[in-house]
Amino acid sequence: MEMSLRTGAADRAGLTLLEVLIALGVFLLGAVGIVSLFVAAGVLHTDATQRRKAAFIAEEVLAEVSGMRLREVFARTALRADLDVGDQAALAGAVTADSTATHWEEAANFDEYPLHELFDITDDTADMPPDRTSGPILIDSEWIWYEDLDEDDGRFLNCSRHMWGTEEAWHQAPLAHVLQPRTWYYVLRDDLDAADPDETGYGSIPVDGDPTAAPAAPGSGYVVVDREWIRYSSPASDGFNFTNESQDRAVGESTGSTHRAGTPVTVAREHPDYVGAYYALQFYPVNATGSEARVTVSVAYGTAANLRRAFFFDTVYVPTKY
Repeated sequence: MEMSLRTGAADRAGLTLLEVLIALGVFLLGAVGIVSLFVAAGVLHTDATQRRKAAFIAEEVLAEVSGMRLREVFARTALRADLDVGDQAALAGAVTADSTATHWEEAANFDEYPLHELFDITDDTADMPPDRTSGPILIDSEWIWYEDLDEDDGRFLNCSRHMWGTEEAWHQAPLAHVLQPRTWYYVLRDDLDAADPDETGYGSIPVDGDPTAAPAAPGSGYVVVDREWIRYSSPASDGFNFTNESQDRAVGESTGSTHRAGTPVTVAREHPDYVGAYYALQFYPVNATGSEARVTVSVAYGTAANLRRAFFFDTVYVPTKY
């Protein structure tokens, strides 16, 4: 018996071809698993690093926001004449602003864009922001878009009402406040439907405001609407063109959704100190006095062609200085 056991052990000293193949397969599977773990760990590490950088950038931006004066963010005044419901004269320019009233005089510079460096808008030929000729205004709780500004007479001309889903209302002078968010350069002219992943081909984001005029938007880049990042290929006089809806909507893992007409369309800026980082800053007034606003800072990482992740940070802006 002992001899036969030794003989059997000797016979089994080598491995069959099948056993070799099985062992090799187990080894390769284990190696792939280990590589997969390293890849997953690298992705998680990159994502965590980007999140920390995004939080740091947002913290820097919000620190600047906390020190901004009201006049840097909003222009405001009071109505000089009552504005009635259905007043057709309003569309022709009867929305009046008292730019000479002592209490409101400094604030009523509706032709100015914000001067703060965070917004980085200067004319190509001058080291100052260009004059503003159109924009949105909030009167009490009604949003109105004006196409021209008569500085001499203190009037907003060629106004459109029913903006951003608000209804026309009667506004009493001089109690009604008139507020303009200086940071709203463009707003949606029509509702923008949620991104359709099955739709391909060219599209555009229709806006009030001219992205090709000063302050002109970059030749290509990103815009932020609500909490959606959208890649655009070129600005047009009436909007932002994009190439492919399934690829250019809801980039950076942001959420594609339907956006109401009147929603601000904010151009993202590339951060000067962080390669591959883009940020957008927007103020949403809570009331027409400008005493409080919601602030959203969004930071995204990637390249001009591929935005990997976008992060959103919200806070409240309560100006301490006029």
